[in-house]
Amino acid sequence: MNARAALARFLVVLGIAAGASGAGAVTGHRPQMTLPDAIEIAQREVPDGLLIDSRVTEHAYTVAVVKQGLVHAVRIDLQSGRVVEIARRRVHPQEWKRLAGVEGAPVGLLKAVAIAEDTFPGSQFLSVAVKIRRGHVRWAVSVEDEGLGIVDVDPQEGRLLRIALRMPPERTHRSW
Repeated sequence: MNARAALARFLVVLGIAAGASGAGAVTGHRPQMTLPDAIEIAQREVPDGLLIDSRVTEHAYTVAVVKQGLVHAVRIDLQSGRVVEIARRRVHPQEWKRLAGVEGAPVGLLKAVAIAEDTFPGSQFLSVAVKIRRGHVRWAVSVEDEGLGIVDVDPQEGRLLRIALRMPPERTHRSW
């Protein structure tokens, strides 16, 4: 990796750790909504869809819902809970393996977040997505709790597959 790429990667990680992950960095207070709140709003906007991804940015939650071969990216304002935009695109063929691993699974996206909440009570949840790790599909829940971490949850059994600290606490800044 060249020096420019290494610096860019460092700045991205530093930006996430410094609070680019949520509105607290801008407004100085906790957003009015939680990740589960945003997920419920997206479910109302795209009923009967398969929730596959949700993440927080500086001003909005984005929740991806698959329905009828389309990914509906629902952007929701952090403070008001208002739907800002719904962008649609076709599901890319490479995504079907990930989606097949969670479609109809007993543990959906919201349940995976609840399991992560039980593991890290009182933490801020930044994102949840379907991932494939070592050939196995899982829910990957990113959490900020005295550092950035990730909790992998099995979509079939609901058990914790992995808890990993992504950045030591002394390198992060809790913005909310």
